Amino acid sequence: MKTQFILYFLITAGLILIAAGSLMYANFSSLLEDEILNSTRTGIDSSGRQLELYIQRVKDISDLLAGNSNTCSYFEHGHDSHVPGPDDFNDIKSMIDTAVSGSSGIETIIMVGHDGKVISSDPSIDMELSDDMMQTEWYMDALSNNMPVLTSARMQEFSMDKDEWVLSLSREIVGDCEENIGVLLIDFNYSEIEMILEELDLGSRGYSFILNGNNEVVYHPDTRFF
Repeated sequence: MKTQFILYFLITAGLILIAAGSLMYANFSSLLEDEILNSTRTGIDSSGRQLELYIQRVKDISDLLAGNSNTCSYFEHGHDSHVPGPDDFNDIKSMIDTAVSGSSGIETIIMVGHDGKVISSDPSIDMELSDDMMQTEWYMDALSNNMPVLTSARMQEFSMDKDEWVLSLSREIVGDCEENIGVLLIDFNYSEIEMILEELDLGSRGYSFILNGNNEVVYHPDTRFF
């Protein structure tokens, strides 16, 4: 009987310890899960705000360039001999060059008029552009949206080196009568977005990506995706 009593006691004590341990483990796991979720939400919110601030700065530059009176004058009346187009061109070119040199991550700024005229920070781009560029996706997207459009990552040259990749923000340029007179495109470094999102800790299997308003992937950490 003594042996049986000791055996029953040990079994009961073991079951109590197992039950108590399971309960403590469940509570601890729940607390840990809540902490991880809260930390992840905080990190996502922080990264989201950083992205919004960066993209808003690019939008502000687009507003400044697209809404400038010299821009409207040049693209609306640039071929009119009664309007001093060359002065407008030089003023716009100076603004573009200043924006590129003074803004982190901006690679290229291009303005394309509805009649094919181009002003760009990249001297390799032909100033008398063919109609081909006006058939590109970013040009058409800018015309069909009232707000600036963030387009998917693309390669400035065909390369898997992400240092040569850019994201683009395009927007319509409108004249005094609210009619379309051109499109503005701002290319900025893919790495600028990547640096912000790399600071987000989502564990060994987690990753972040960005979709634009058209549900197109703008950023994805797996380069094979593009």
